Amino acid sequence: MSVTLIVPAYNEAAFISDCLVSVVPDPQTQVLVVDGRSTDATRDVVTGLMPRFPGLRLLDNPRRTAASAMNLGLAHATGRVIVRLDAHSVYPPGYVARLTSALREHDADVAGGVWVARPRRRTALGRAIAASITNPWVMGNAAYRAGGGGVRVVDTVPFGCWHAETLRRAGGFNEDLRRSQDYDLSQRLRRIGAKIILVPDVVIEYRARSGLWENVRHNARNGYWVGYPLVACGVRFAVRHLIPAIACLAGLALAAASVAAASPWPLALAAPYLVVLVLSAVAAARDGLAVALLLPLITAATHLLYGGGTLVGLLRGALSRLRRTATLPAQGRTC
Repeated sequence: MSVTLIVPAYNEAAFISDCLVSVVPDPQTQVLVVDGRSTDATRDVVTGLMPRFPGLRLLDNPRRTAASAMNLGLAHATGRVIVRLDAHSVYPPGYVARLTSALREHDADVAGGVWVARPRRRTALGRAIAASITNPWVMGNAAYRAGGGGVRVVDTVPFGCWHAETLRRAGGFNEDLRRSQDYDLSQRLRRIGAKIILVPDVVIEYRARSGLWENVRHNARNGYWVGYPLVACGVRFAVRHLIPAIACLAGLALAAASVAAASPWPLALAAPYLVVLVLSAVAAARDGLAVALLLPLITAATHLLYGGGTLVGLLRGALSRLRRTATLPAQGRTC
């Protein structure tokens, strides 16, 4: 079965070589690196690998988003199966073969593996941030983070391995979404009857951000791109995506009640959240004492930033929808 690998990239000079070398056993495999006009040496690194991988091509992505990169790659793809690669990740031996085999064996339309995080820098903070990414008390119970069990049907998988025909029938990726485009695609695929499976013994190693500010910005943006498309575009998210926003609203309500009552006692109702913080630390204990001690702070910050970002996204999405309804009432586009 012919395969095309598509790699959205922007300023990935430090990672792109490890990514490609880990997953391209056949030099003739079509590999499309779709670069968003990187300002570092990404293009030089990719060009330098071309003699080793004759099937490797470099495409220009002027819009600089992952969704536009995937659609550009899909337009140039010759494979009957499309595999998206994340440039920040390293893949296990036989990654592509194992996912394509799973598509056949389980009569599935989409397959993906489990996501584990490794820090880009092995500082205590970097290790703690990486540990938080698959910690169920921080990021929820998404199957691709939790792993374990056998092959099973899920609502989404990281990155993805699709039948090209199914991907095109679903309309490709929504280029109005700067994030959450993978989840949006998964929902559209499920609406046309596509079967999405998780293959838990296929483990993808993601190189997680290790800096404080970049992690702050990342979580806030992730939350925003849940709230905005939910209202502006009608993308349906799982309950787990909305829990941080609900918690933020509850916290604001308790704070307002405390001010109105001129008493700190209403805030005591937030005490059960301390259990979540403790459990996040317990779940990270195997990564060392320093990581376990940092986890409650990272948990609280992640929930606050993600939830706050979602609330901002909901507000801006509602305003966008109102403007669109007022100015373009005859158009059927939802985003």
